[in-house]
Amino acid sequence: ELDRRCKTASRGQVHFGKLVDGTDIAVKVQYPDISESVEDEMKFMDWFPKFGPVEKYGFNIEGYHNVFWRNLSEELNYRVEARHQENYRRKVCQLKRIVIPEVLTDLSQSKILVQKKEEGFSLDKAETMMPEQKRSMGQLLLQHYLYMLFQQGFVHSDPQPDNFAFRQYKKNYF
Repeated sequence: ELDRRCKTASRGQVHFGKLVDGTDIAVKVQYPDISESVEDEMKFMDWFPKFGPVEKYGFNIEGYHNVFWRNLSEELNYRVEARHQENYRRKVCQLKRIVIPEVLTDLSQSKILVQKKEEGFSLDKAETMMPEQKRSMGQLLLQHYLYMLFQQGFVHSDPQPDNFAFRQYKKNYF
């Protein structure tokens, strides 16, 4: 069962629903033909000037284009995104108060990502919280990033506000 309402994502939309067994899920569906649109836009990079600062400093625009396109191509394949998310989930599990949704790989495809829905409130709500609550949230985010960077060598590469939620843990917000 899926709710018809959705949230916009960068290359698709997210619907919420329930599986037959009652599991709450979030389903990310890629916009039709987005891959082709992105590929067409990438062709514009070939038009970048090969003179001026690019030539003066020896900037390898073709190499930049290739790396950028390879990374973007991976992002357009939700199976790759699912593997990255599961890798991230395994690495962050040492931090008990960080929850990364479990990907339901048997239901996911290259243009559909299905994961368990985790409840929480957005960063927007943090603006209305008491200073000590804001500080607790900030400390947890900092602990999380430092742990992932220096202990795991792996950092979440899309830290936009919609990719985070918080929930109350004991009397603090973490």
